[in-house]
Amino acid sequence: MYRVQQETEWAQAEILFAALEFHHQLSEGKDFQLDLRSLSNRSWERIKAEARKCILVCANCHREIHHPEMRLDGT
Repeated sequence: MYRVQQETEWAQAEILFAALEFHHQLSEGKDFQLDLRSLSNRSWERIKAEARKCILVCANCHREIHHPEMRLDGT
């Protein structure tokens, strides 16, 4: 089992690789999503170029980034 350490503004957690997602920091530069469906039809060079536009975040943090109004702590 592979694990990584990630530190966010919310917490430090030990996260499984399977729980990591790509987050495009600037949506206007996004050419395509980095999901299995998109990756199967792209060259490795295009995938790497798109991945450089992203940060890796855990699935929970990714939801909080996109839906801050749903946070339970009110921040």
